[in-house]
Amino acid sequence: MAKNLDLKVIYADDLIGDLQKYSDSYEWNTDVNSLCMMQFSSGTTGEPKAVMYKHGGITLAGVVIKLGNGLKADDVYFCPSSPGWATVSGYGTLAPLIHGKAIGTFSGKFDVDRVLEALEEWGVTNMAAIASHYRIIMESPNVGNYKVKITKANYTGEAMTKDTREQ
Repeated sequence: MAKNLDLKVIYADDLIGDLQKYSDSYEWNTDVNSLCMMQFSSGTTGEPKAVMYKHGGITLAGVVIKLGNGLKADDVYFCPSSPGWATVSGYGTLAPLIHGKAIGTFSGKFDVDRVLEALEEWGVTNMAAIASHYRIIMESPNVGNYKVKITKANYTGEAMTKDTREQ
């Protein structure tokens, strides 16, 4: 299969010699104002635009997830937003990694039943999503069929309606 796709297969064992050439210490040359990553906006207000994230901003996401989202060592954290959204870059990927949390993502359109299954199966206790996700979950006729253990739910990206918040 790899040959048909013109892929080069690299085995971890083959890298050991190359890795041993590197120093055990690492000296970085970045600071809080250095570019960490670039992501493109969706273009909802015009053409997609490059959004530049500095190391300081990503580090701040780690602080927000800890203090604002109340992330604890025993929490199972989940962010079901699309990998292309800024929410996932900071709060679904990099911030959880800063605190040693496992991360993952779904492929395709938001599917409320897949999310509910994941919440139950993984025992999610702390969740960050856009307000619409919570509304869709609460409006699902199947929501009562799942044992969800969320104790902390945070949102971003849009206002949350009073009805959704109360539910």
